[in-house]
Amino acid sequence: MNALSAAAEELSKSGAEADVTAAAAEKLKSFRDKWTELETAVAARIKLGQMYVAFHKKAQQVRRGLSSRRTICQ
Repeated sequence: MNALSAAAEELSKSGAEADVTAAAAEKLKSFRDKWTELETAVAARIKLGQMYVAFHKKAQQVRRGLSSRRTICQ
């Protein structure tokens, strides 16, 4: 990401045509936006995965508790 920013800055300093510089800046902005979307989606999926694992751990504890009670009652 930083390398792309530096490349865009160098392109603008090099005296490239304004439309080329603007296009590069727009593509960089688009890339950053997509990267931010990806980071947000990954963070949400990780959180959801952690919740899923925690739920199943609790369910397993409940199942073990019920199983041990069944053997005591019989």
